[in-house]
Amino acid sequence: MCLSNLDLNLLDWSVSNSLAVVLGRAVYLWSASTGDIRMLMSLEGADEYVSSIKWVPDGQHIAVGNSNAEVQVSEFKERRFDNVQIIRFTNHFFCNTTGTVVGH
Repeated sequence: MCLSNLDLNLLDWSVSNSLAVVLGRAVYLWSASTGDIRMLMSLEGADEYVSSIKWVPDGQHIAVGNSNAEVQVSEFKERRFDNVQIIRFTNHFFCNTTGTVVGH
């Protein structure tokens, strides 16, 4: 299967003024407020690629989809990202394992 860049969502701005961008197999975050750059994650497999990134409207969560049809959601807490385990999606909401509804 041949993909073009039009099939991928490789950058997204958050409401907290951060840019997420995919470069190669890695996702980087740039804070427009501070100028800080950090690598959020990188895929290990040679044939894997990031197919989509999207900030949740709250600006504190980001979803990263990959070529294996997996989605990883990370939550920003005190200048670090923690993985969020998702148990279900409903429209623009998802619930984590503690039952907390995230998004709006």
